[in-house]
Amino acid sequence: MNSAAKQTQSATGKTSNSADLRSKRSITADSKQLEVFFDGDCPLCKREIALLKHKADNDRIVFVDIAESDFKASEFGKQSDEFMRVIQGRIGGTQWVSGVEVFRQIYSRLGWNRLTSVSRWPVISQALAFGYRIFARLRYQAAVRRMNRKSCTTNCATTNGNTAGSQEGI
Repeated sequence: MNSAAKQTQSATGKTSNSADLRSKRSITADSKQLEVFFDGDCPLCKREIALLKHKADNDRIVFVDIAESDFKASEFGKQSDEFMRVIQGRIGGTQWVSGVEVFRQIYSRLGWNRLTSVSRWPVISQALAFGYRIFARLRYQAAVRRMNRKSCTTNCATTNGNTAGSQEGI
């Protein structure tokens, strides 16, 4: 890259001339990045993600906790329920994957190519998809119960107080 292109890049944040090729390569590299959306309130999910974070290269996999108070599903063009029902992943900021495919994408980025390949064999793939659907359904039901308990601990005292007060007035 020539010095003029370097000056343009550093001054404006954009690349030009010979730097355009470099910029396109960097976009290609970014398209390999995987964002993984997980429920940090799920104990099993949290443990799995902690293990994966330890193994992962932060440039290739970004983990997003959907249980964080500042997470907004609408910023990603989805409903929060979509994120809660099945693990979601986004490749290069545009292509969405979900369920077992998210784990395949993670494992391939970790270099676990043999495991990824085996998971694509028809019988194995079907078994994994079936098992994950069951897990996801049970995990979602547990998450709903957890949210209801959380909601109740903050709202039940007020609700019960109002109910009792209104019954006394009858």
